[in-house]
Amino acid sequence: MVCSSCFVMSKRIDIVGQTFGRLTVLTPPKRVGKTSLYVIRCRCSCDGNIRNYRRNDVVHGKSKSCGCFNLERIVERNTTHGWSHTHEYRCWFEMESRCRYQNRAVYKHYGKKGVRVHPIWRGPNGFIAFLNDIGPAPSPAHQVDRIENTKGYQPGNVRWATRKEQMRNRPDNRLLTAFGRTQCLAAWVEEFGMARGTLIARLRRMSLEQALTQPVRKR
Repeated sequence: MVCSSCFVMSKRIDIVGQTFGRLTVLTPPKRVGKTSLYVIRCRCSCDGNIRNYRRNDVVHGKSKSCGCFNLERIVERNTTHGWSHTHEYRCWFEMESRCRYQNRAVYKHYGKKGVRVHPIWRGPNGFIAFLNDIGPAPSPAHQVDRIENTKGYQPGNVRWATRKEQMRNRPDNRLLTAFGRTQCLAAWVEEFGMARGTLIARLRRMSLEQALTQPVRKR
């Protein structure tokens, strides 16, 4: 016979950091009141969605994701294009779901703010229309990115971009124009091989073109 104290201890075994399905455990099991129910806080790999789950449901495979897994299975069962297990399809699905499903952690940054996917890219034939417009991803490192963040996901405003390119396309980046081109500060620094601090200091007293072309003094 297993004593009650041993049972309680077994519920407290440290599983923080372990991954079950798409869920990564963030906190130790916590008992709910005086019941035998233990909950753990987990992050889903789909978009960082964090919430509480029953410990046993996660450990024994009953809960495998925040719900995205079931959504994908439903879509796949109604899909006949043969791309359902590709990187491109996954990116398309994530693009649409973060604009549609309120239970996704990132919905507040997209759907809640009015960001929408163009109707031609939604529904049963949406993926093929999306792929025809944007083409296959250059590499698995490329993700769907909006060119102009004030617009939604629509033909002409979407591209494949690396994480680095996406970070430079953030709406809160400082954009600077020189030589007829506009790009963020980090891009100018990289292009001209200049220290970020040096460029920022120069911009306090001269134009961007002057700051970029003035020789750097050797110490």
